[in-house]
Amino acid sequence: MNNNQDTNNQLYKPLFHYNCDSMDPQLGILMLNFLTLEHGDDHSKIELMLLDIATSKGFPTIYGNMVCNSGIKMTNYVHVFLFVVLLSSLEPTPGDVKLYLEELVHWQNGEGEGQVIDMMSFGRIFPHGYPDKNTLNDAWDGYCKLIK
Repeated sequence: MNNNQDTNNQLYKPLFHYNCDSMDPQLGILMLNFLTLEHGDDHSKIELMLLDIATSKGFPTIYGNMVCNSGIKMTNYVHVFLFVVLLSSLEPTPGDVKLYLEELVHWQNGEGEGQVIDMMSFGRIFPHGYPDKNTLNDAWDGYCKLIK
């Protein structure tokens, strides 16, 4: 590893290391529902939700393209839940999506190597909740410094 890579690794601060808000009660209920449904037999509702995201314009299209191009293996429930988490941060940006996807790639290449990210894994990746919009902005600034 050269000195530049060494410096970049020291600058990297995983998203979950930033201050995170406690999970919103509605998100918590959705997460519990998705945890239960993910292991059931009827996945038709989640497939309809994904179709709705895929056929919408604007941010949903950007989100869907970024997730599909990321190569991350995740369940449909995580795909939809992440979308809802992003929408809850108010005015989500492609940079916000990138930060979350980077975190999932990091997990999938490390602790979760070879695993599909399911709702249980997603909860372990973000055990303290999710960053608010200001924190996401700070994280994006740090990420941009890293990739320069």
